[in-house]
Amino acid sequence: MSKKPDKKVRQQTRKERSKLIKGTSERPRVVLSESNRYLRVQAIDDTIGNTLLSSSTVDFIEKNENYSRKNKDYAKKLGQMFAEKLKKEGKEKIVFDQTSNQVPTTDKNNPERIKLGAERKTNYSTTKEPKNFEREILKTYRPVKVTKGGRQFSSASLVLIKDIDKKSISYAHEGGKETMTAFRKSFQKAQKKLIAYFPNQPRTIPRDIEIKYNATKLILKPTPPGSGIKAGEVLSKIFKYLGIKDVSAKIIGSRNKLNVIRAAFLALDELTVLGRGKVVIRRTLTPKIVGSIPAVPAKKKI
Repeated sequence: MSKKPDKKVRQQTRKERSKLIKGTSERPRVVLSESNRYLRVQAIDDTIGNTLLSSSTVDFIEKNENYSRKNKDYAKKLGQMFAEKLKKEGKEKIVFDQTSNQVPTTDKNNPERIKLGAERKTNYSTTKEPKNFEREILKTYRPVKVTKGGRQFSSASLVLIKDIDKKSISYAHEGGKETMTAFRKSFQKAQKKLIAYFPNQPRTIPRDIEIKYNATKLILKPTPPGSGIKAGEVLSKIFKYLGIKDVSAKIIGSRNKLNVIRAAFLALDELTVLGRGKVVIRRTLTPKIVGSIPAVPAKKKI
């Protein structure tokens, strides 16, 4: 059962709507409202805040059980009656306000209508949040759980994102009952784990490295200028997000995308200051690292 919006929410909606649509005494704002049984129309002057004219289906409909507010005939009668009232008062132009739709006149080619629509689009565009993230869905699948009552389907997704401003990347793997739910949860989780590995965007990686995670073994090697990215689908997207242009990558063993991306991020940890020859437990993993940088010995006290 849908809940009615709070009073504060309704007031805020009216304020936002009043910024876009304003009626005057010469050109009033027409508002259509409905209850469970009747329809009402009002002509409002926003400069003063008064209702100039009003009409309702109560004026010409007998109260009976067969009446429905969804009946088009009653709506037409209400419109004709309200139009006659406007003509008697000398109101030939109106601004029609119906939730988010603004229709000043019935003519689609009217320049005033086109101008008002353009202003509304610009107002809405300024309120939207800037798109600072690039995201890529690497894998989406639907796991099935067989129970006594039958098969229960769910969804899971693997997402790779990049923050354009901070030049940082991250990944996340989450599940949900629906595909969009899993994608949204993955994107929100990845936003919390963003790390800037190479802020200056180097041409290639600093050295060779081998990483083993479960049944996946990953070998990364730097290449000369102009070689390009020689890697698979998942690794090539990671290198593009990092701004690396020349690199060679080889996967030995399992090519599961989740294992590959985890091994790739562990390799990035070792290639940067985050590694220093220690196993990184930042992502709650326990991988085996081969060919890592030797640990820096501690300075002796003199």
